[in-house]
Amino acid sequence: MGLDVVFKAEVGAAILASVVLTVRSAQRQGGDPLFVAGALAIAEHNALAFGLDWLGILGGARAALGSDVGALIDQALTLAPGARIASD
Repeated sequence: MGLDVVFKAEVGAAILASVVLTVRSAQRQGGDPLFVAGALAIAEHNALAFGLDWLGILGGARAALGSDVGALIDQALTLAPGARIASD
């Protein structure tokens, strides 16, 4: 049986890529902060499970996405657990 080696940098890059993809997709679909909040919670869990710097990954996502998406991330991060956003 061979040994599969995964480096923390690779895991971090994968988490960063998933955050960028999720937030960018949400932005294109109207920017649902609840969806983004859920995706960020999963990404945070994965980062912490591998002993990675979650705030560093989040900062990298902000840098990759640009300032136009920062408000969507901020909205998602400020939602309380179980929060609901009023629909139109």
